[in-house]
Amino acid sequence: MKTTNTHLKLLLCFTVLLICYSCKKEIVQTKEETEYTQYFSAVIGSKSITIQNSLSKDRSLFKGSWTGVGMSNWDQIEMYTIKTILPKEALKVNAELNFQIFDIKKNTYHIDKADFFEKSLSTYIYLKKYDDFNNETIYSANKAKKPFEIKITKYDFPNESLTPVVRGTLSGVLYNVKDLRDSITIKNGDFEVRY
Repeated sequence: MKTTNTHLKLLLCFTVLLICYSCKKEIVQTKEETEYTQYFSAVIGSKSITIQNSLSKDRSLFKGSWTGVGMSNWDQIEMYTIKTILPKEALKVNAELNFQIFDIKKNTYHIDKADFFEKSLSTYIYLKKYDDFNNETIYSANKAKKPFEIKITKYDFPNESLTPVVRGTLSGVLYNVKDLRDSITIKNGDFEVRY
């Protein structure tokens, strides 16, 4: 009888310990994610500029936009557009640099025409200078001159995201569409964008 009581006491103690152990709060460690920072840097004219932002900070200064274009044969062609508001001190006026890659992939694109006015489904680059009175001057690639080069070095959809990360380089000369003697040189361009 004493042995049975001892076994029952041991079984009861073991059950109580098991219950207490299983009721312990689990300490969950959460890894704090840092917000993705995208950037654009280049020498424009003679001025070196760098722009950094994130989804929640200064997004209007530098942003990318992915578009899937459905074709008549049911294929989809991917297109990516980037808009950069340049710091006023870069060109001494308000300016923005816009470029788009149609059928984007890791590749080098040589742009030699200014057809962004006529076609939205194309690869283009242009820089627009404007003043407070909406007077604007457009600079773009020109087929009579050396092509502008944009090289896409990364085009990935991380963690099965619907938003790609696009990284690349760019360099070349953009010409005033009304006066080829007026041009702007962009050197050492480097960018990575997601939003």
